[in-house]
Amino acid sequence: MKRNIPVVWITSKAAKNGIITLKPRFIVESPETLCGDLFQEGYKVVLLESIESLLVEFDEREIAKALMTMKDIAIQNDCYILLQGEKEAFTPRMWAMLTSEMEKLD
Repeated sequence: MKRNIPVVWITSKAAKNGIITLKPRFIVESPETLCGDLFQEGYKVVLLESIESLLVEFDEREIAKALMTMKDIAIQNDCYILLQGEKEAFTPRMWAMLTSEMEKLD
């Protein structure tokens, strides 16, 4: 088992210094591939920071579906998905769904 956590930035910019970059489209359209590949490589945690950046290209329904798919894959693989985002960027309904489906860590 690997003990480090891969750094994955949600951006359209090119990667540098060993940082993995993924376009927002890949995260929303291929959550199975993203999580499946990382978990199969031995990683136990996927951290997605600034998930509100996904709102630029996708509606909340598409984002919610992708994040719930990732959560299900993590549970099946005894792994974790950590999400970080700004509450104010989401509608109250979406934020309520995120906080009810994901355990909150402070």
